[in-house]
Formats: sequence, structure tokens, C-alpha cells
Amino acid sequence: MKKTAIKILITVVVLVLSYLFITVFMVDNQAERDGEIDLEILDSDDTLLYTGDLVYKKGDTFFDVLDRHFDLTCATRTYQPDPTCSYTFHGYTFHGIAYQGHVLLGLEGDDFALMTDWRHTFLAIELFDGETYDFATEGISNVPYEDYVGVRITVREAREGAS
Repeated sequence: MKKTAIKILITVVVLVLSYLFITVFMVDNQAERDGEIDLEILDSDDTLLYTGDLVYKKGDTFFDVLDRHFDLTCATRTYQPDPTCSYTFHGYTFHGIAYQGHVLLGLEGDDFALMTDWRHTFLAIELFDGETYDFATEGISNVPYEDYVGVRITVREAREGAS
């Protein structure tokens, strides 16, 4: 009887600790309040395709904001274009931190269309702190955009092999 109670207690403790670990280390970067953020979109020649303020709502991720304002094309698990953005990548980083999110291949607005292929080109996300742009260290679903003045999305070339 005592051994069963100890096993149940250990199981409950492990489940509670697992839940806490997942909720603490799972990055979701949802907006804590309503607001807006400046967005610039540039093509591979650094031609400005779009500039404007995007409105976000409490609970939005940056992916949600883009999805509301543009037609998005994401990657499938084999990195093929998917205009429904139905596939979500899941995994763990080298440091054991869980992640999930979309890989954005392209976006389309009223006056522009931008598409990358992930093998030769990709969309880089840069965060503007008021003085400089720095490359985001998170994917489009987990970008901590609410902490920044603006975001810039640019087409970049993927370089294969050492140069």
C-alpha cells in the first residue's frame, strides 16, 4: 500500500514538473496588450515593397498579425509551398528548449508578392529597437515583436557550404 502511494506521488510530481517546464520554456511571445508595430518588407534588391503600421491584439503572435494583414505561404514538412499554412514545425533546440511554429516562405499584399524557396532564398526577420536592426533569433511564430519599435522582413540568399 505504501509503495503504491509513493509511486502515485512520484507520478504526480513528475507530471506537474513536466507541465511547468513546458509552460516556462515554451516560447510563444504573444502580445500582452493591443498595439501596433511598424513593418517594412524588402525584396532581394532591397527595394521597399511595403511599409506601414500593423495593428495587433492582445494574445496575437507575430504570425497572427501577418496572417491577418497578408496572404501567407508557409512551408510543409518537406519545405514545399503551402498557402494554407496548415503545417507547424515542432522540435527541440540543441539546448533542449521546445519550439513550434511556421516557416514563412512568402507573403502577398495588395501591391506586391514575395516568394522564396528556402533552398536558395529565405525571408529574414530583423527587429528594430529604435536605433538598429538586429536579426531575430526566433521564427515567425515566436518573434518577440512587442518589445520592438519595428520589424523588417527581407529576402536573403542562402549560402551553401563554406565560403
